[in-house]
Amino acid sequence: MMLLRLCCNLFAHKQVLEHSLALHLSIPPSSTPHRTVITATLIDALLSPEDAVRQCSSSLAFNMALEAALGRPSASDGGDQVYDEWCLEMVAAVVKSLESEKSDEIVSYVF
Repeated sequence: MMLLRLCCNLFAHKQVLEHSLALHLSIPPSSTPHRTVITATLIDALLSPEDAVRQCSSSLAFNMALEAALGRPSASDGGDQVYDEWCLEMVAAVVKSLESEKSDEIVSYVF
């Protein structure tokens, strides 16, 4: 839960956010990009059986979706296939989370 909150707080500062969502910066020794780690954290949390974790992960999903919308590469640049795949991965996780959601309050609000 604290890791999710920490990830949500990364979106408060533009410079930290750019560093955290960078693909060219990686975590040694596996060379996993920072953005991949945050995305994996989001997906695991969205699919968690605990309500509080899913609720906190929805805040992270919102922050990441907003950043994805604002940081979208322009079509004149030819787009970015890696960026598109990242967006699709997040959308698939949110949809899967909503499909398995048992709370009537959350499901009725979304649909």
